Amino acid sequence: DNTQPHSNNSKNSNISNQYMQKSDTTPIRIFESDQLYTDFYEITLQNANLDENEQVSKLKEWSNQVISMLSPDTKKFTLSKVFMLLIGNALIPDSSLLKFYNLFIEFIDLKFVDDLNKRTCLIEVSTAQCGRNEILMILLNSNLDPSTRDVTGRTCLHYITENGRHDLLTLVLESIKSSQYNLS
Repeated sequence: DNTQPHSNNSKNSNISNQYMQKSDTTPIRIFESDQLYTDFYEITLQNANLDENEQVSKLKEWSNQVISMLSPDTKKFTLSKVFMLLIGNALIPDSSLLKFYNLFIEFIDLKFVDDLNKRTCLIEVSTAQCGRNEILMILLNSNLDPSTRDVTGRTCLHYITENGRHDLLTLVLESIKSSQYNLS
């Protein structure tokens, strides 16, 4: 369940201290993605009452710090993982998730597959109890395969129907109809 931040004992005042590296200078990728997830969650909550322009300004400032601090070798992995984790957090509004996506679009691999549960962004979005329609459309327009299965053997269609998301089901079926996916 990704409704709460993974871990955080302090506020994100100095981003450079948060991206520690092992002595061999290999970035600690899991720490990075968990910390960024928590930071974005907190920033979203802290700035919820600001007007749209101020929210975007603060997120741009934060994203510039993140981009400069992440290792080039892990940037795509880390930001793709964070994006996938954020999709599953019902407390992150769609508008904030879209801002994250647009700020890091060049670094997010929409085909990212979680190495533990084999979930994709498409499967994550299909578990949402509400919203995420725009994110689903971004994923479908990126030609992601809706027949991809996670470790339990389920596809996005399984989760969508389990959650009674007829709105998402319609979007996925229309995408399947207009493509060449083999769902067998």
